[in-house]
Amino acid sequence: MTTRLLLTSRSRLRPCRAESARTIPPVSFTRRLHLRATTLLKAALLLGLVAGFDSARAQAIGDYRSRATGNWNAAGTWETGNGVGGWIAAINYPGQAGVTQTVTVQAVHTVTLNVTPANSIGAGLAVIGTLTFDTGAARTLDVNGDLSGTGTINVTNRAHRLNLGGTNNAIGTFTTVALSASTVNYDRAGNQTVFVSSNYQDLAISGSGDKVLQGTTIANGSLTVSAGTLEVGAQILSVGGTTTISGTLNDNDNLGLNFFVGQVAVNAGGSLTTASNSTFEFRGGIRNDGTFSQTGTGNVTFSTNSPQIITGTAAIVLTGNVIINNGITVTNQNTNTVTLNGSLNGANGASTWANGANATLNYLNAAQPMATGTLTTTSPNLVIYGGAGQSVKPATYHNLTIAGSGTKTLAGNATVNNNLAVNAGTLDFGTPARTVTVGGDLSGGGTISMAGVGLAHVLNLGGTNNAIGAFTTTAASHSTV
Repeated sequence: MTTRLLLTSRSRLRPCRAESARTIPPVSFTRRLHLRATTLLKAALLLGLVAGFDSARAQAIGDYRSRATGNWNAAGTWETGNGVGGWIAAINYPGQAGVTQTVTVQAVHTVTLNVTPANSIGAGLAVIGTLTFDTGAARTLDVNGDLSGTGTINVTNRAHRLNLGGTNNAIGTFTTVALSASTVNYDRAGNQTVFVSSNYQDLAISGSGDKVLQGTTIANGSLTVSAGTLEVGAQILSVGGTTTISGTLNDNDNLGLNFFVGQVAVNAGGSLTTASNSTFEFRGGIRNDGTFSQTGTGNVTFSTNSPQIITGTAAIVLTGNVIINNGITVTNQNTNTVTLNGSLNGANGASTWANGANATLNYLNAAQPMATGTLTTTSPNLVIYGGAGQSVKPATYHNLTIAGSGTKTLAGNATVNNNLAVNAGTLDFGTPARTVTVGGDLSGGGTISMAGVGLAHVLNLGGTNNAIGAFTTTAASHSTV
């Protein structure tokens, strides 16, 4: 038992009642050191996190971030890095003078680009709030670094232009309106990602390297590939206006889907290529003066608009099956050769492939071309059956050439208004009895077969010079030349 003294308001000591003493265990020296070290470590970590967060923000001289909603050219809209880890009020706006590094539009701020900055944004543009392009006049913003942020870029009002030179590009929301003619241009001299949006108006590829789609990409206006390569990959590419290619458009993935509402024009030196099985749909025809090579087996469909013209001075190769939708006419006016490795067919009887003046169709597939629909020709033009075993469409041809190996079997009567050349393989009249009328010359080192018991085939020759490598009939067949 112990006795305690209590100090009263009268400053006199008086004894209090006795009570049991409580012993508080002493804290060991080691434990005190541990607690002190833990406290110091936590403080250091906290300071480090704060310092790290602070340094993660743009703070170098030339960096800008928004401090309020306002116009781009108002210094009061911005604050700038002081170069020592802090921010100070800006005295000018990004791109006005000197070197601009990173520009950040912060959350809850809306910055209106009401001026075209004289200088580019050097290190990147981060939009977490909203960047709105001017309503009064078209503006251009050059960004040499990456585009990033979860915010919104709004270019709905005029023919604005956003030039992107960064390697990696992404944005939360991109807003345009039809007929605004705004353009997003990827102009880096090197590889770039193309941000995902269904709201592009005009999309331009002007820098070298590969520009790779990251998801469904819809250009409601035009697509222009003036340099470099636009890689579709496993994505969907849709173009509402014309597509002009002086660089390369390539689909290198079997899952790609390509829709072209306007004409696809491949200029001299340009290239549209795919070795994958991705599909293509054309609604405005094709002009090829460069390289147009679809060597994969994805379907090629002509739909919606009629007539559609295939024109140009350079060859076109389509390996997938070509489908002409209901009531659509496709006219081949290409002055070189259009080669079809896949089948050519219509969706109904009103589907038409017309081989126009000076056009050449080189058909290599076994199936009869336009078995459903109509195959028409115009003087002068050429149709070549250049595959192996093939079925020959009963139609009126201008010039008809049989080439390649194997047997080409007539599926009905045929008329050749000008020349018939059987250069290789065999032209077989088939069954039942067929009539072939040739207005011009017969030539070639191949074979004509009018064989078949009881098949009274007829070959009418109207040319001046007629020759053939081999000619076969069946005795008592009553076939006639």
